[in-house]
Amino acid sequence: MHKNTAIAFSLLAVLALGGCASTGGDCDPARGGLFGGISCDASGGYDRRIAARQEEQAALTKRNAELTQERDAIEAERREVARTLEAKQAERAKAEKQLADVRRKLGAGQQRNRTLQGEAKKLEADIRQNEADVARLKKTDDTKAARLAELKREEERLAKEYDAYTGR
Repeated sequence: MHKNTAIAFSLLAVLALGGCASTGGDCDPARGGLFGGISCDASGGYDRRIAARQEEQAALTKRNAELTQERDAIEAERREVARTLEAKQAERAKAEKQLADVRRKLGAGQQRNRTLQGEAKKLEADIRQNEADVARLKKTDDTKAARLAELKREEERLAKEYDAYTGR
């Protein structure tokens, strides 16, 4: 009978020490040994660790989706800016051609001289406005390109972090 009592006390001591082996917050299946594993399993430490990892993974996945959405929006904006820039450059080329035509006509006749000079001044003003618009659009495109590069770097960083959490 004393032998069974001694075994029961020994088992009780081992379980008590196993309970001290882990606080639940440091339950890592790669560490801890048998008693730590028993303690983590009994205390729910493994389940809390898994839940925390799943929450981190969900947050990373959500952030990645947000960055992807922002990147797509910026790329769409850049395409629109490029289309507008192309249209403005075409307008400028057309205005420059018209200005050249007007200047040729100026030399041909004195009667239309004042009218053509007015048209020339208007076209020159249009060209200056067009150049300002082109410069503004180029600056906007540069800003969008910089933000896109920043988002791509963030996306790569998050992908690496996600891979590290998932063990890929």
